[in-house]
Amino acid sequence: MDEHDTPLLSLPTPGPFMRRLGVWVSLILGLGFAAPTSSQQGARSCDLCHGELEFLRQHAPDLDAARRMQVTQGGVEATAHAEYTCADCHGGFSAWPHPDGGTTESCVSCHEEQDTAWSRSIHAEPETGEPAECASCHTVHEVAWAEDLAEGPDMIRMNAGCVSCHQASAFASFDAHADSVSCAGCHSAHETRTVDSPDALMAPLRQVETCGSCHEDVATEAMDDAHGEALAEDGPETLTELEGLGHDGAPSCTTCHSGHGIVAVDGPFALDETGTCGTCHEHAVETFDDSYHGQATALGSEDVASCSDCHGTHGVFGEDDPRSMIHQANLVESCGTCHEESRAAFVQYQPHADHNDRENYPAVYWSYRAMTALLLGVFSVFGIHSALWVMRLALDARRQPVGGDG
Repeated sequence: MDEHDTPLLSLPTPGPFMRRLGVWVSLILGLGFAAPTSSQQGARSCDLCHGELEFLRQHAPDLDAARRMQVTQGGVEATAHAEYTCADCHGGFSAWPHPDGGTTESCVSCHEEQDTAWSRSIHAEPETGEPAECASCHTVHEVAWAEDLAEGPDMIRMNAGCVSCHQASAFASFDAHADSVSCAGCHSAHETRTVDSPDALMAPLRQVETCGSCHEDVATEAMDDAHGEALAEDGPETLTELEGLGHDGAPSCTTCHSGHGIVAVDGPFALDETGTCGTCHEHAVETFDDSYHGQATALGSEDVASCSDCHGTHGVFGEDDPRSMIHQANLVESCGTCHEESRAAFVQYQPHADHNDRENYPAVYWSYRAMTALLLGVFSVFGIHSALWVMRLALDARRQPVGGDG
């Protein structure tokens, strides 16, 4: 079409008002659809490659390696590192293929305190194998918030990570702590020590403090009772020493409750309480087993008194201590929890009387022997009498003629 041809559509030239309106519309649209920031552009450019598994598979030695490299900014935004972009940790990777000289920041650049604690742990210098570094437990990109690791799904996932190495220390299915307490809650998140270290959170002298972070009332009682005083005075410093002493060592929390197989105190623990206490108090349990309480317990009764019903659980004191449940001044009240008619004469009962101890229990000693002698005498007389009677019957049978009428 030359300059003399008539155009098919003729548009009017915009006036001043229309030009100003166009400028304002352009500004509004520009604000509404602003270009992404440089950090957002960088994250999106990373996603182009690291978000595509098929692309990564072409450049990785195997599928597992490709999956380890697959990560998107959207995935990171759901973690504790949501406010960071790829470039905050990874520098020099702005182009593809990546040039030599790219760097990745160490976790210590932000987490100095945690790194210092980790450097003192068994995970930094294990006796065997490779060190367990940050990514070994926290992964590289799916890093959970610290508070989320104390409970819920993230805690369960972290515990599973611990068990993948410490298989023998997995919680038993019946353990009261399973799926409710983190491994780090008892063993420390980063400064995890060995069982032969006095600085370990589960060292005998530190167990009251560690367990007491949840069981405060119990810990207060346990520190002041006979067991707590013995542990503070003569207790071993490490779990290794405690296990070596066996029954001769002062008990810590794990001595009675174990470490990873803890049962509820109102269930099987109560039924097997005499077995637990008996590992140290062997003679006391032997005499208890001979008593009515002991025999009823052996038959499975949950109503009859056991060790803690009379002695307490964590406020255990010697019988001469006024704080003790079995102190003479407290017996009527203690026995009265089961025996409502309890009175001074009733509490003279000796639940641990030893019928072989003539010095301390002379009445029980001689009564036992008198009853034993009586029983033996009665059975002997009746045994002899029965034997003579059988002999008499045999003689009479031989004297009677066969087939005769007598």
